[in-house]
Amino acid sequence: MRYDETQIPASPFGPRLMAIMALATGVYNLGRRKAVQFLSDIVGVRVSLGALSTVEAGSATPSNLR
Repeated sequence: MRYDETQIPASPFGPRLMAIMALATGVYNLGRRKAVQFLSDIVGVRVSLGALSTVEAGSATPSNLR
């Protein structure tokens, strides 16, 4: 069986949460550890540093800049 991205999302996080993650580190210049703490305290979502880095890397791809 082949992976079908229309049926199974590539990320466990939704687009709004991924946008908040990118906003925290990219626009507001929070360090990764502070961004993880922010997401836990304010949004109520526990995220690992690795997951945050993965979302950051994916949010800067040209296909997402349209």
